[in-house]
Amino acid sequence: MTDSKVMEMQVTTTQIEENLAEILHSFLVPLYEQFDFSTISIDVINEELRRLQKR
Repeated sequence: MTDSKVMEMQVTTTQIEENLAEILHSFLVPLYEQFDFSTISIDVINEELRRLQKR
């Protein structure tokens, strides 16, 4: 295991508007693996986004 992880991605605003959950998933899966967390499903991310958007 390494002490750091660098991840970069370039996306357009349209991609964010249409695919935010997928974009977050692509970032979170390696991060969760890095720290030996359980895998995160796209459904969990979608649910959290819905919850945050209600605020």
